[in-house]
Amino acid sequence: VGTFQALSLDYEDNMTRAFIRINYLNSSSPTPGSSGSGSIPVGVLQTSIEAESMRLESTLGRAEVDDGASAQQLLKVWTNGSAFVTASIASSNKITVRARADVCGVGAQMFLKIDGIELLRTLVESSDWVDYSTSSAVSSGAHSIELGFSNDDENGCDRNLYVDKIDFGN
Repeated sequence: VGTFQALSLDYEDNMTRAFIRINYLNSSSPTPGSSGSGSIPVGVLQTSIEAESMRLESTLGRAEVDDGASAQQLLKVWTNGSAFVTASIASSNKITVRARADVCGVGAQMFLKIDGIELLRTLVESSDWVDYSTSSAVSSGAHSIELGFSNDDENGCDRNLYVDKIDFGN
């Protein structure tokens, strides 16, 4: 047992965990300034954004009930356009969008931008839920997120994009 000397809070990104470092004067090394430290995990920093919580003009789509979606709701986008949200997220190296589509010849063209930079563009070619991922680094903090649909087809076929959620992880 030692004498308490100082408390410092350090953020350490170690597989998305945050640590509190407690510095104390150790009785086995009584020299002032020497310290030991303990690390206490205080939680996992991972963010998931439910797509139905994003802002989308009512002329472009809407939130709908879906028992297969993570929160039993999804965002249906039925014409070209984007949904937006500003969110504080933990730093991540992998972003995953869970989506499906009504396919018309080709799948629905989906894109994801963070702070105006396109990080993902893909064809969603399944009517079942599929995870679409990108290995892109995003720093911790507030970010503007845009999720879009860009190849609607109204010529005898109704192509739509359905989005469940966006996960930020490592």
